[in-house]
Amino acid sequence: MKLWTLPFRLLGLLGLAAVLSGAWLLRGDLWYSLRPRVVGLLYPQSAGLAPPPAVESAPRAHAKVDSLKGWRADSVVLGSAELQTLILEGIPPDARARLDSLSVELGEARLTASARVDTRQLPPSLPGPLAGALEPWERVTATGSIADAGPGKAAWIVDGLTLRGFRLPAVASQRLLEAAVPVAPGGVLVVTLPAGVGAVRIHADRAVLFRRGAR
Repeated sequence: MKLWTLPFRLLGLLGLAAVLSGAWLLRGDLWYSLRPRVVGLLYPQSAGLAPPPAVESAPRAHAKVDSLKGWRADSVVLGSAELQTLILEGIPPDARARLDSLSVELGEARLTASARVDTRQLPPSLPGPLAGALEPWERVTATGSIADAGPGKAAWIVDGLTLRGFRLPAVASQRLLEAAVPVAPGGVLVVTLPAGVGAVRIHADRAVLFRRGAR
């Protein structure tokens, strides 16, 4: 090693030590900034849109809807998987882009939905003490009542949301859903029903679609 290069090597080592020390001191902030990208690389499926409905349920759901229009049936009965198909097709595209792996359960005039939700756009103050622990996509379960929202539309009025095992009060649930899915103001998500469907009624074991004008 030539002696005249020694000072430059020492300066390089000192600079490297300074960078490493700074990175160590700021490791928490660096990880918070890089974590969404790391999770996206490790789990690329988390960053996509909601997957298409199950192959076996979509044709059945569409065939039943067609019977309202073509065969003029007054009503048809759907199971939860078939209703899930129509919900995914009926919610606004902005909502679909923020949801992944949706599944639904039926109750008496109520609907419970479980999905992974994009949390990256949430204001830091909304999730409260959970804010620092949230992953970019979190599994959320929401429940609420179903009401008419005009001809060919149904409103899902959320009054309970569970995140990381914590059940949030109604007002907090509505605020969090509104922030996560901006097209659901006040925690109300409006679903457009297929053409020819006038109303939907939810029961514990089935969903009933009524032809427009039949009721």
